[in-house]
Amino acid sequence: MKPAHRPRLLFQYCSSCTQRAEEIISDITVMLDKVMTWLYSPAMKVSEHPIEAQMRDRLEHEVGRMRQIEKRMKELASAYNEFLDLREEKARRKQRIERLMALIGPWNWHSDKADYTNHDAQRITGMYANNATEFEEWRAHLPLWEAMREYLSFVSEARIAEMEGFFDHIGFEEGNRQAMESALKRHPSVFKTRRKKREKYLSLKGAYDAPATTDERK
Repeated sequence: MKPAHRPRLLFQYCSSCTQRAEEIISDITVMLDKVMTWLYSPAMKVSEHPIEAQMRDRLEHEVGRMRQIEKRMKELASAYNEFLDLREEKARRKQRIERLMALIGPWNWHSDKADYTNHDAQRITGMYANNATEFEEWRAHLPLWEAMREYLSFVSEARIAEMEGFFDHIGFEEGNRQAMESALKRHPSVFKTRRKKREKYLSLKGAYDAPATTDERK
């Protein structure tokens, strides 16, 4: 090689070394950035705070307990829905017991076998009567149209005279013809009437389930 060419080769060699050094420095810088990011990242900590460890344990506990709760709730769903149905049915039947007691009293007064020590009906309703005056106070809270509807739940249809005879039999003075005619006009959605010659026959509209009745008293 001729001496004239040596400076050019040396320059090229130095230039190549400089470029390579810059690349190495750049790679080192990138690597250091990655290491520092890893060290100070919240998700990649070298050590864990003791309170954070407790929180982590609590989180796992809560999640585990939630799984148990969801499983148990699924197991109890059927029983819970049955409980709600029974509670609703109990309330409806309590209302009917109240109506029947207001009409005929808690015992069969005409039977010498009546068990006057049985207070189940009174216990269920909370309605206690020690004399005729208190019994009449029960009846004072029973609207006539409810008494009529209760009677008609036992028959397909009836004449007003037949209902009037029944109410007279049990001593329900509010159940007279004039009052019943007025009740029919005030509750057309409950009662249906038809005439046969001169007689008026009454029945209930639609399918009536007496124990399921929860209509508001008016």
